[in-house]
Amino acid sequence: MQEKRIAMWSVPRSLGTVLLQAWSSRPDTVVFDELLSFPYLFIKGKDMGFTWTDLDSSQMPHADWRSVIDLLKAPLPEGNLRSVIDLLKAPLPEGKSICYQKHQAYHLIEETMGIEWILPFSNCFLIRQPKEMLLSFRKIVPHFTFEETGWIELKRLFDYVHQTSGVIPPVIDAHDLLNDPQRMLSKLCQVVGVEFTETMLSWPPMEVELNEKLAPWYSTVASSTHFRSYQNKNESLPLYLVDICKRCDEIYQELYQFRLC
Repeated sequence: MQEKRIAMWSVPRSLGTVLLQAWSSRPDTVVFDELLSFPYLFIKGKDMGFTWTDLDSSQMPHADWRSVIDLLKAPLPEGNLRSVIDLLKAPLPEGKSICYQKHQAYHLIEETMGIEWILPFSNCFLIRQPKEMLLSFRKIVPHFTFEETGWIELKRLFDYVHQTSGVIPPVIDAHDLLNDPQRMLSKLCQVVGVEFTETMLSWPPMEVELNEKLAPWYSTVASSTHFRSYQNKNESLPLYLVDICKRCDEIYQELYQFRLC
């Protein structure tokens, strides 16, 4: 059975975890949820309110998170950074043929982690209208700069995959996904070379206990069981986000033209 590895790259608050849940409902699929966040946190020391020093593996809800944290807290952690990448490339368990990976583009630090290892994967990109993404983001991280939104790294990674492979990688827009999940998931599956299954349209709630820092990021999706229809909340941007939104939107529009539709 040929293994398929799908890496979905995005920026924060782009419905990436909902899409992860859809893939997790497939019996043939193993999923990884932002494993690169831990090497990133180890290197940078902090990320979105988390700090490396207070990260406790015993408080993590997923076994793969716990193992990666313990790996990086072991002796010679610098040498273990590549071991995290090796987990993403490791042979799949018996009965599994697909590895779906959710990633934030800014977590990939090329100077330390390298980048060439992603090329054998089916690299895909998930985007969300910047106004909606920023309004959701600020509820958890009240103050941030344009550089901290992740859009620069997402575009850079898209260009790298495009230029290196010679093929425009698949782009999914979150709005399209919510409006017609079956159609968009079918298109995504077709592009990456796997068969669509209707099990991707629903899933059980997450059976995990979320600690104080994780809860804001996962509380809504943890109770979800399906894709919820898009709702326009007609919420205005705070003044300090207007310029940030314009800069994010420039990149969003560049990627939007390549979206699956």
